[in-house]
Amino acid sequence: MKRSQPITAWLALLLGSIGIHRFYLFGWRDVTAWFCMAVTALGVWGVDRMLRLGQDDRLSWLLIPLLGAMLSYACAIAIYHGLLRPDVWYERYAAVSAENQASLRSLGWPCILAAIVGLFMGATVFVATLSFSMNKAFDLLYS
Repeated sequence: MKRSQPITAWLALLLGSIGIHRFYLFGWRDVTAWFCMAVTALGVWGVDRMLRLGQDDRLSWLLIPLLGAMLSYACAIAIYHGLLRPDVWYERYAAVSAENQASLRSLGWPCILAAIVGLFMGATVFVATLSFSMNKAFDLLYS
């Protein structure tokens, strides 16, 4: 199956927290993709608990950072797939023959844009998750 580097980068950016990019690359039997989906579901459950039960629900304090970690992971993977040299990427993931690799000279704008958006989104989500986690940790220590 021929896989595309830009498609992989954008899948990782948009749906990477639930492992869609890994399903695209490795198929439905990829254990890591299912693990990503399970951890993201726990994080979404934490957000739902906080919306229903309020900010005093301590279980949601533990679950919400899981969602932030998975969103940050997805952005980091989008940066990785977006900036990996095309010849290396296609050798690892698409099994392109040597004669076809000569045509893979540049990353192209779709890959670079996925990496740029991933950098901004990933940094924002990471800082927000860290801030939330530290706030809740200090609430536990000083309450």
